[in-house]
Amino acid sequence: MSFPRISRDPNRLDKFLRIFTRSFLVSLILFLTYSLTRPPYLSLTRGTDGGELTLASATFGVAHPPGYGLYTLVAGLAIHTLPGDDAVQKMQTFSSLIAIIVSLLVGGVVASQLTDPLYKRQAFTLAALLCGWSRPVWEQALMIEVYLFLALLLAGLCWMIHTRQTTTKTFLIGHVFGLALTHHLTALLWLPGMFILLWRQDTRRITVRHSPLLLLGFVTGLWSWLYLRVRAGHVPQANWGGIERGIDAFVAHITAQDYRVFLQSFSLDAVLQGIVQWVKSVPTQITPFGAVLLLVGIIITARHRQRRLWLLAAGVWIVCVAGFTGLYRAPETQAAYSLALIIPIVIITTMSLMNLMISWSWILREIMTWCLPLMIFFSHAQIINQRGDTSGLDFLAQVDQYAPAHAIVLVERDGETFLLWAAQHDGWRPDVTIVNGTLLHQDWYAEALVILNPDIPLTGTSQAERLQSLYTTTRSLIAPRLIKPPPRMRAIPLGQGWYCLVRSTDVCH
Repeated sequence: MSFPRISRDPNRLDKFLRIFTRSFLVSLILFLTYSLTRPPYLSLTRGTDGGELTLASATFGVAHPPGYGLYTLVAGLAIHTLPGDDAVQKMQTFSSLIAIIVSLLVGGVVASQLTDPLYKRQAFTLAALLCGWSRPVWEQALMIEVYLFLALLLAGLCWMIHTRQTTTKTFLIGHVFGLALTHHLTALLWLPGMFILLWRQDTRRITVRHSPLLLLGFVTGLWSWLYLRVRAGHVPQANWGGIERGIDAFVAHITAQDYRVFLQSFSLDAVLQGIVQWVKSVPTQITPFGAVLLLVGIIITARHRQRRLWLLAAGVWIVCVAGFTGLYRAPETQAAYSLALIIPIVIITTMSLMNLMISWSWILREIMTWCLPLMIFFSHAQIINQRGDTSGLDFLAQVDQYAPAHAIVLVERDGETFLLWAAQHDGWRPDVTIVNGTLLHQDWYAEALVILNPDIPLTGTSQAERLQSLYTTTRSLIAPRLIKPPPRMRAIPLGQGWYCLVRSTDVCH
């Protein structure tokens, strides 16, 4: 079965306006969806790295490994450009825009494989809405996280691969993959599937003779690592890893060696377990109805000779990406690392649905183009909606209530620490000092803490020694949960789980 070929529209302006209108309408719908369902501030339950990424972006600093140089640079420019009251709100808007662009690119990939202008527009709308309203993309659009940005780069690669190649575009494919690798090392897992699409026997595709140009683009795409090196040490409050101290620290940071403790030795059982767990999660990600559409899409695509390549590439990606999550002993990250798998899912599903509707009238196809995504939307809108998530604001209110002037707030959890970092950047309680007890063993963190707070008596080299010296401060020291006090100190309950650690002569007010 093939799509009817219609001659190119002679009225280029009319064609452009039709495409622009579709793109604008889809973008507006998705933007309203994300704006009306996002939390009022940072959440302590979802996307807990948001505060740290906000601070690193707003100050053009260095984020946690592998540094996310491209992300923090682009997000930093967005913070200084987008309207909004504070950096957190601007970063939330930035996440929404990234999700919209990902959805538009996925729609563009599907449309690029069709010839009929009307089919192109309808397929574009269907794919973009299915992607934007899928649970992985929608949830990430409400967070401040880095995984959606990787999906953006991968979607861009798929779009460039499936459009007619030029010398410039060939170079850009290599360049964008280099950027993707510097953003997140898991981009390597996508390389085998990309090779399948790249070297397809087709006049529009890249061949072996283009390899030098691809390699040149890839090498130049590593520039964001240099950006991290340039910015290292300039912002003490956002200088994760202290990579300005030497090449060893720099390499350890960009290769995320701190997280290798979670990576177990390769085993086939672990890989298979990761794949099985991901397959089981598919109905949750795209709803049971979406899973049925995907199953139909796989069956139809398998019968369509020209599009079987997408099934092969998708299968390779699932084995590589989902299999990796079985090796990486952090189950909560599976959904994040496999987020971009929504790209082939939507592409396969959309192309197959358009095949099914090929003989329908244009008005019926148009209706189904909007109704099918709406069914996905209503299936999980209530679950995804985070508008009532005030956990971040509630935590800030507790600190306001229990922290006296110039107090030290001792926290251990990342979400709480990063939330306070971001809030302070936006002007909240500048008198309060935030200390993360679990980071005190890191020299770069201890050095930055002393630079920003010279009055803190931080000495020693180990976490225990530095924590012990912290207890000698004359400032009020409060914590959001019970911490065993050192000798000659006691913990006074303040309420809602908060405690003040004081010496016998101190008072918590």
